Amino acid sequence: MHSELSLLESLHLLAIEDKKGHFLANAIAFPYCLGGAILLELSILNKIEVVENKIIVKNHRLPNDELLSKLFSLILKKQKPKSLRYWIEIFGNKSREIKRASVESLISKGILAKKDSKILWFIPNTKFPTLNPIPELNLRKRLTSIIKKDNSGSAKDIMLISLVDTCNLNIEVYGKEQSKLHKKAIKELLTNNQQLAKVGKTVKEIHDLIIVLIVVMMTTTTVTTS
Repeated sequence: MHSELSLLESLHLLAIEDKKGHFLANAIAFPYCLGGAILLELSILNKIEVVENKIIVKNHRLPNDELLSKLFSLILKKQKPKSLRYWIEIFGNKSREIKRASVESLISKGILAKKDSKILWFIPNTKFPTLNPIPELNLRKRLTSIIKKDNSGSAKDIMLISLVDTCNLNIEVYGKEQSKLHKKAIKELLTNNQQLAKVGKTVKEIHDLIIVLIVVMMTTTTVTTS
């Protein structure tokens, strides 16, 4: 993964169409994936753990990242631990704020540009086309290399591959043909989770629970709204 990009920034970068700058991610799935990404970032930083499906704070010191710090503060303010699902939903409901912060960070790094326009002359329409394609190209190559087993990758890399898969972004990230070819390899990679196991039982458990929960929540929401 690009050393200057967080898990959240990487997920956003892959979810935005390069030329036109609009979001490709499914509107129902992506907020849950963002909530999951936040919790995964916090678990990697050793800030949280899961005990009996409840999020427990391990380290009260705020992260250096402004957005993570703000969201982690919400967890710290609760007198009683809340469930993993509760926090995925809470952070998912803040998806607009999370997206804005991540996109602004990518703009500040010179990776994305901001393009304002109007639909029918009065409806604001903001897009974020790619300004510097190198970080995303390197990211895609790295993920593909890991899937092909040319590279073992890091725990963050595996988490990103997992979130991309869960958010149904495989076609957008790898292309239609390659996505089909990678399908079995991605499943095997995520089943083994060797890199996640290396960073600790807590991180692996949080990852596995989050992915299962996101799929359940997406399914429930789809059935409810259809």
